[in-house]
Amino acid sequence: MPLRRYAGPAGPVQELFHRLHRLHRYAGEPSMRAIADSTHRTLSHTAVHMALTGTRGVPTWPILHAIVQALGGDAEEFRTLWVRARDHEDGDAPSAPEPSIQPTHPLVATPRRRSPPQIAEYIDETGHDPAKMNSTTLHASRQEIVGYILNSHPRRVPEILKSLPGTLAGLVLNSLPADLVRRLALSGDRELADLLISTLNTRKSAHILGSLPPLLATDVVARVPSHDAAQMLAAVDPELAAQILADLRPDAAKAEVLRHVPPESLLIIFSRAHLRQKLQIMPALVQNPDRLSFVVIKCRPPTLRVLLDAMPMADFTELLSVEMEADSRRRLAQIVSPSRMAMTLADMPVTSAALLLSVVPMHDRQLILKQLPDRARIRLASLVRVTQRARIRHDYEDGPGSHLPEPSG
Repeated sequence: MPLRRYAGPAGPVQELFHRLHRLHRYAGEPSMRAIADSTHRTLSHTAVHMALTGTRGVPTWPILHAIVQALGGDAEEFRTLWVRARDHEDGDAPSAPEPSIQPTHPLVATPRRRSPPQIAEYIDETGHDPAKMNSTTLHASRQEIVGYILNSHPRRVPEILKSLPGTLAGLVLNSLPADLVRRLALSGDRELADLLISTLNTRKSAHILGSLPPLLATDVVARVPSHDAAQMLAAVDPELAAQILADLRPDAAKAEVLRHVPPESLLIIFSRAHLRQKLQIMPALVQNPDRLSFVVIKCRPPTLRVLLDAMPMADFTELLSVEMEADSRRRLAQIVSPSRMAMTLADMPVTSAALLLSVVPMHDRQLILKQLPDRARIRLASLVRVTQRARIRHDYEDGPGSHLPEPSG
């Protein structure tokens, strides 16, 4: 649809909007939403409309540049028109310097060349007084603060960020370009890293996490609340999430994070983990019986069999002793190799061993019993028969799947 004609006085500003409107027409007069979509939603349709109609005067160059690119215009031509318009709007002041971040961050909103005096006073004169910055935010938008910091003081970004009050720092950080935040995270400044992780929203934190070296990513996850860490792990690449979980220490912290990871996400992460990583994750998984049961039921049998055979005997025995769903326990008992099961049963209380052995297929059960000493084999076989009769009677009376009490030894 046609744009509303710019109603300002004749001059460079009017010329800019006149050329901008002609560009819009030559592009087929796309809607504001269509233009916003062409900027990959970096700009909202409202911001596009205000920039094209001059609702708030001459737009900033990054915004105008994004719109010109979306419409297929000549960036250099419009850059020249924009400089003249800004000079005219500012009373023939010297032209604005080329934004230092423009090549890397062309769509970051920057303030007018005469930045709000409160921001300039705060950054340049007050020595980063947080109290002053709180009052400053009453007179300057977050985008203006972000733009001023990036445009005027790119090398002082870490220093400025660390001086901001927590809430404001979070707002500013979540408005910074992702590649800049990554560079800040990799700077080696622990105080800044803590600030980044504690204030970034989860979606952006996960994006940043995915670009960090695994050791640093693990350190980041270890220092955030377990619920936030779980959300990050569910959002990053499963292979990175598996490596982070495997390296996370101590196991209690790992178990707490696992408790908050959605089951479907955990299954994907676990499936993509290498065998060594699975072995490192299992002790924490054992501390979460509901998550353990889900993984055991959903995991592919060949993958699960290799894992069970590779587990240290103590860990495997502990795994079989966990109070988990009956279907999960049955699946474990049926998948594990007879030799591993025989060694495990030899170290278990005989009544618990009988319960476990009673769900093993008959052929495997015979192979397992043959590997036990005669006395243990006879007693265990007898208890298995008792257990199976009790299970049949129990299923008939109470229904299958309900809890079966241990047989008396």
